[in-house]
Amino acid sequence: MKKIVGIKIGDRIEDAEKVQNLLTEYGSVIKTRLGIRGEDLETDKGTIIIEIDESDTGKSEELENKLSQLDSIETREMVF
Repeated sequence: MKKIVGIKIGDRIEDAEKVQNLLTEYGSVIKTRLGIRGEDLETDKGTIIIEIDESDTGKSEELENKLSQLDSIETREMVF
């Protein structure tokens, strides 16, 4: 099974550092990471796509829960 999580950052100024810290803290469960800037380079929004290593489901669920607790963050999950 392959799990992809999309992370939409609504306010990069407020939450980008918090997201970065979480992704660093849970780096052991992130196999691939792709950051996508908004159409306008000066936008306050951003998108990150990560591929999760499912061998440690507890840590991956913990990461998703912590991300969803941030105000401007929206996450979506795809499982193949």
